[in-house]
Amino acid sequence: GPIFKCHLGPFSSGSYTSMLKFQLIQSEPVSMSMTERTVCCAVFNCDEVVTEVKTIKLDSTDGVNLNNRVYEISLSLNKPVTGGLLQLRVWDESDDKNALIRETVKNNTFIEQDF
Repeated sequence: GPIFKCHLGPFSSGSYTSMLKFQLIQSEPVSMSMTERTVCCAVFNCDEVVTEVKTIKLDSTDGVNLNNRVYEISLSLNKPVTGGLLQLRVWDESDDKNALIRETVKNNTFIEQDF
């Protein structure tokens, strides 16, 4: 499937929650030789998932405009986290044991909502 990369940031606050926003970039368009790929992503604290798991289908055939191959993703913390370092992982939907991307995320980059 298409090769992709991850661009972390910018970070922002959501209502009542701490949120990580990032971009997943499909570097090659889907074509006769490049099949679509479905990936999952979530943030982990050690081996515990601390956000929802999002599934993204990388299926853009646009070979001209890269903006049509950029996927904006937001993940919200759904468990209390005390550790300072978390890890964003992206893996192929059919293989949850081997992450394709592992990016360290500092816990303070999850912006707390001010009341």
